Amino acid sequence: MPEKAHLFQKHLSKHTMGACVELSAGVGKTFEAIKAPGAHGCPTQADVSFTSKIEQSEQMYALLQEDYVGKVQECERWEAQATENGQLRASMESELTAKNAELESAHCVIQDLRRQLQVASGTLEGLQRQRATYLQRMNEISSIVDSLRST
Repeated sequence: MPEKAHLFQKHLSKHTMGACVELSAGVGKTFEAIKAPGAHGCPTQADVSFTSKIEQSEQMYALLQEDYVGKVQECERWEAQATENGQLRASMESELTAKNAELESAHCVIQDLRRQLQVASGTLEGLQRQRATYLQRMNEISSIVDSLRST
């Protein structure tokens, strides 16, 4: 645009901060970049031709389209993998739930066995005390019998 021509009259490093802000704001709106002139200082047809720009854009579009197709296929593979992972996760969660139920059941059995062991230990201690008492009485009776025999 003619009113912005002054921004291109000197080197970028020689501009003020305000001019730099104005240049930055104008990119793609009030001016566009073109390829620098060829070796002789004159722009070539390829430098400024809309046809060359269209051809470049078409080539870029073809590359992007190939890339897009590749990305879509990759997304489909990822989607299939995600579906498979979801199914595996659901299966593992179900299996985990079953194992947790088994673990809880085993825990209850262990607690019951511990209670039975405590009862059995108490009974054993009582029986050992009774045995000790019976052995003591047997020893007393044996002493009495031995003393009766010797008299």
